[in-house]
Amino acid sequence: MTYVLGTRLPEGWQARRLKHVTTKLHRGSAPNYADNGAVRAVSQAANQSAGLDWSRTRLHDPSGDGHRIRGYLNVGDVLINSTGTGTLGRIGYFSGSPDSLPCIADSHVTIARGSQDRLYSRFLYYWLSSSLFQEYIEAALTVGATNQIELNREALAEASLPCPPLVEQRRIADFLDAETGRLDRMISLHRRQADLLAERQVAELRMRMTGSSKPGEAGTRIPWLGTVTERWHISHLNRVGTFHMGTTFPHAFQGEKSGDYPFVKVGDFASADIMGNIDSADNWVTNMTQRVLGGRVVPAGSVIYARVGGALLLNQRRVITRKCLVDDNVRGIEFTDGEPRFWMHLLSLLDMGQLSNPGPVPSVSESQVAGVRVPVPALSEQREIARIVDKQLGSTAQVRERISHQTALMLERRQALVTSAVTGQIDVTTARGVDVS
Repeated sequence: MTYVLGTRLPEGWQARRLKHVTTKLHRGSAPNYADNGAVRAVSQAANQSAGLDWSRTRLHDPSGDGHRIRGYLNVGDVLINSTGTGTLGRIGYFSGSPDSLPCIADSHVTIARGSQDRLYSRFLYYWLSSSLFQEYIEAALTVGATNQIELNREALAEASLPCPPLVEQRRIADFLDAETGRLDRMISLHRRQADLLAERQVAELRMRMTGSSKPGEAGTRIPWLGTVTERWHISHLNRVGTFHMGTTFPHAFQGEKSGDYPFVKVGDFASADIMGNIDSADNWVTNMTQRVLGGRVVPAGSVIYARVGGALLLNQRRVITRKCLVDDNVRGIEFTDGEPRFWMHLLSLLDMGQLSNPGPVPSVSESQVAGVRVPVPALSEQREIARIVDKQLGSTAQVRERISHQTALMLERRQALVTSAVTGQIDVTTARGVDVS
């Protein structure tokens, strides 16, 4: 009996070490990037499981013949991302250049080139992509800590893989090309459906927040929002809301898991519920700490936003449901004569990235946000709009959740199908439509 990673292989299959069935198994080359380079460099970002993303490749200026570079790619090479949390172990396949330029893998990508008389390249691609081998990468082939992790090249070379006869490898790869292609098309359609739903949601939200459903209707033009109905007056954000500054607390006072005030940081935005509410945070502050250190309390019902960092560019706005403290990278806006949920929904359409100051970390000043022109409906209308939008968002969220669940099931089936096929657990000549759950 022959086993690979604890899985019994069919009769006639062999277990081989990767180094014995490949003619190339090493990292690519460190590129010399140039705008007019003669070689395309494939990075980890460009190496995607669904296919190489050529928009993420950059040009490399070689010192000699690009075809003789250590990282030069041949059609059929399998690419393995080899550094970094979240990217390490992602498998890609090189099927050729999108133009006439030669291509190389950069030094963060490992090239695996199968020996033509022993290993079919598409079979190798599917084996390395299988859940069995991906789990093995995490358990046995990774060295380092945190984001400094990398693939151990020597351990990779010693890793075993199943090797059926070449004709069977081709049969399995052809089967998986057809079946995963069908699943990938269905997954793509589901994701497109979710994207269209999100686009429709934004369009409906914009219509509500301008007070008109008629394109071209007369009114006041606000560049970031559109044409606002004449029924509403226009003001600046600092005239309808009060801005509350954040506070920088020493780390020694941020580790409490209970207290009188949640201490909200940019990272807590991601834990909000589907309607945008933040009910709690990982860190709390007591009344005594707040008084001693002078933290400013942001009232319940305020809209908070990030003034610095990636969350700012994602248009994350949240309504806090209880009074809290916020760190210096967060600002609160209190609407004493307004409906907070109306203002949260309205501000979700504001692309603060367009207001951000240049620099390595995007940021906006309070004065930039305070000067934004906004429409101001009557309070009763604000409440009615917020009620309608909340209801629409809830319904849309349910549909998107169902789409996401269906997509996850198809991804699970895809992975199970690949793993079953490359280990011989299913007969691919009769396996169409087989249940591999």
